[in-house]
Amino acid sequence: MRLAVSVEGQTEEEFVKAVLHEHLRPLGVAPEPVLIGGSVTVRRLASDMALLYHSHDSVCVNSSRLWRTSTTITKRLRAGASQV
Repeated sequence: MRLAVSVEGQTEEEFVKAVLHEHLRPLGVAPEPVLIGGSVTVRRLASDMALLYHSHDSVCVNSSRLWRTSTTITKRLRAGASQV
């Protein structure tokens, strides 16, 4: 399974590559850090997630304050919504 993990900077990117990859790869999960940078807005997150769903099996948003919003977006994307 290809898993996109949103990261805001280099430290999080290295964590995904060094720690998550080593832990999840034996389970058949290939995490890929996706650099989204700072100043993340809900609109930008929704747009990024929509694009990532076409190239990954799952998308992980690395932000607790946006988790609820991303869950709603995920449900809409799975339901086939053309816009979130």
